[in-house]
Amino acid sequence: MKGLMQSDLFDVEEIVKINEELKETQHNRENLQARESLVLPYYKNPQNDSERLLNYQYEYIKNNSQDAWGHLIELSFVVTKRLVWLWMKNHRVQLDEIEQDEKTSIAVEYVLRRYKTRVGYCVNKNFITALNDGVKHAMLYKTKLEENSVSWEDCKELKKL
Repeated sequence: MKGLMQSDLFDVEEIVKINEELKETQHNRENLQARESLVLPYYKNPQNDSERLLNYQYEYIKNNSQDAWGHLIELSFVVTKRLVWLWMKNHRVQLDEIEQDEKTSIAVEYVLRRYKTRVGYCVNKNFITALNDGVKHAMLYKTKLEENSVSWEDCKELKKL
């Protein structure tokens, strides 16, 4: 019987999976510690959507309320949809309903995923400003694939020349 190879002794995929789980556990532990020390705004009688969003954030971070997380997502979509309309109006951009919904989803996900990926992330002042940054990202960001693709609109513009 010949000697065993290292790949026979260790299942590489299993090791990678265990390593990823350890990293995620470490990240979650660091995030919980960071959240405990955060000083978050809270409004006893919220007067606008930004204050309501900040209160939902407070409940989610400080009390780990999944109900508040759901409300945060719902209200973020409502507010971001209005911000997308405002962007379209100010930049004279026409998007159909499906494209508007897509841009809204991209913008909301851009902001809210930070709670999961950044240790101790929170919004301190104006939640609507954070969502507006998400709208800018959704409207302006292009992947390398999109940069290297030719759309139907591009063909129509070239035809005019």
